Amino acid sequence: MLKPDQYIQQQLEKLAELVTINVADNELVDTIVGRILSKKFRKYAVGEEYRQHLVKLVNEAVTNKKPINMVWVFGGYKLWRIPTSPNVDWAELFSMIYFARYAKSIAEVYKPGVVFDFYSDDVIVSRMDNIPQKDIDAYQESFTRLLEFVKQFLPNGVEFVYNRVADQYAEGEFDKEIEQNITKLKNDLPGDLPAMDEVRRALVELNVKLTPEQDQDPQWREKVLLIHDAYALASKRRPYYRNENKVMVVNTPLKGAIAIGTTKSSVAKFWCGLGVLEKRGDSYVEKILSPKQLEVAKVKFTDVKVYGLAGKNFEKIGITV
Repeated sequence: MLKPDQYIQQQLEKLAELVTINVADNELVDTIVGRILSKKFRKYAVGEEYRQHLVKLVNEAVTNKKPINMVWVFGGYKLWRIPTSPNVDWAELFSMIYFARYAKSIAEVYKPGVVFDFYSDDVIVSRMDNIPQKDIDAYQESFTRLLEFVKQFLPNGVEFVYNRVADQYAEGEFDKEIEQNITKLKNDLPGDLPAMDEVRRALVELNVKLTPEQDQDPQWREKVLLIHDAYALASKRRPYYRNENKVMVVNTPLKGAIAIGTTKSSVAKFWCGLGVLEKRGDSYVEKILSPKQLEVAKVKFTDVKVYGLAGKNFEKIGITV
């Protein structure tokens, strides 16, 4: 039986094994679209409108012999409720392996392959969620280091890149725009603050590291939500990933995107979860546990060593049964 670290090493090494499948020119677009929408990865249905978007995008890429551009928008920090915070852990690694498998399935039939773009929202996290900038910086550093580690295992035709919303703005430009957006929203909203429902309340309470001052303010959630909504209006954020040249990939259902989860058996966000292995017979399955799942999961930690993978969070791994 494989040990946990042997299993992980095996999954990494398998990524580089690319078997090229020849497809007739007149079938190539449909074949690529079929692979993008494959139920092997896709966990939720996609509407016909987005399917047509994919056909147009793929046809354009094939005509110009360009790679398929995919983008994954993520928080750019580790949720403070996760014990491995502020650095990446097995959750990020397992998602990268899973995304590489997904991209590889397309590269098998299309030589130009896939560029998979990790697009970070970290620019707003400190202000919105009270996460210290040093923790955000630590996450960025550990994320880029992990990305470089994984890149050595990627097959031909699969490229991982990392970009940030902050990269789209000149110095000082982003903060100025957010203030303008906040003012605009206040003027348009009754009582200056957005309405709160249970879904948005849960999102705010999960992410925000509450300060003593906020705790005394009955409207602290609405004030955080105001920042969130102002950020959603950022002029150089949404156009980056919501356009005719990119496939947006997400973890759970979202209109105009493909929901593939974060591992074969998980949909929890990798930056808001803990990566573990679940024992399955003589092997394992990669999983990401959310804070709620962590409260009830029975996790036993064991020492591991994956060659070239540095960081305290990669010295042990949780095993669930």
